[in-house]
Amino acid sequence: MAMKASQILPHVWVMDEAVPESLLDHVDGAFATDIRSTTMKEEYHGRPLTSRSIEFEMDETARPFFEMVADCWGLSLEEPFKKFMVSDICGAGQSAHVDHINLDDLDGRNWNFLDLSLQSSEPRNPRKVVPTVTVVVYFNSVGGICFPNAPEDVSTIAAKRGRVVMFENYLEDSQRPSHNPAASHYGLYFEDKPKRILVMGILANQTPQFSHGSEPRTLTRSLLYCAGTEADPLRHENPSYDGYYTPKELAERAPDRNAEIARGWAAARSVEKEPKEPKVEEAEAPRSSCCWPCGK
Repeated sequence: MAMKASQILPHVWVMDEAVPESLLDHVDGAFATDIRSTTMKEEYHGRPLTSRSIEFEMDETARPFFEMVADCWGLSLEEPFKKFMVSDICGAGQSAHVDHINLDDLDGRNWNFLDLSLQSSEPRNPRKVVPTVTVVVYFNSVGGICFPNAPEDVSTIAAKRGRVVMFENYLEDSQRPSHNPAASHYGLYFEDKPKRILVMGILANQTPQFSHGSEPRTLTRSLLYCAGTEADPLRHENPSYDGYYTPKELAERAPDRNAEIARGWAAARSVEKEPKEPKVEEAEAPRSSCCWPCGK
């Protein structure tokens, strides 16, 4: 796959037409014929949510894409990636959050290589950690993702069929376990149009080196997992960092929080700006393949 590189945001990469058409069609066909019921929640983190999720076994149609993701990040996976979950989601937009995964939810997965002292975790649950990298895969052109602490003209990335958005959640490795507050983001959703999405996370003790080329590099020991489940398609979403604080405490810590965000962006190398894509509803994906590495 030939990829054109240009920079948009620190620590964020966008790859267009990264998902093979055969995999896109395979997923679409499953959603067109599967008869499982839709899951409805009257309240999900304070908002309504409707979702329908399908779990897929890894096969020859899907494997090349997941191998490409692992190759781009130089991952030495602790175990093969065997299944993935794609979800159709309708509902109100998310609140800004930093992704988390509860290690206890990764049943049977080998995460014992992780040094928990190098993982950013919830104040009251050290096994609920921030993944090193988040991978978001779009199967249609509905919605998008917004980084509210980014410069306004590049803060929103529209969803496109076949587009992959990947972003780092930590500062420099020497600053672990501190995560990067600039990685705070929220998904854009609609109540009348389903957003078809796959979300994954990469767990590691250091941030792997992203490369869309073939230059040699040291592989990073890691675990690639799927964040969604049928019962909870947005399992990464975790506003509970702030949920642990009272309104008074939130007001008191606001200056420190803003300073953390400013340091997070300052730690990233300045990047070139690409034109903003304001439209986040349905749009036809571009025909040429490209990768936008928003490097650190």
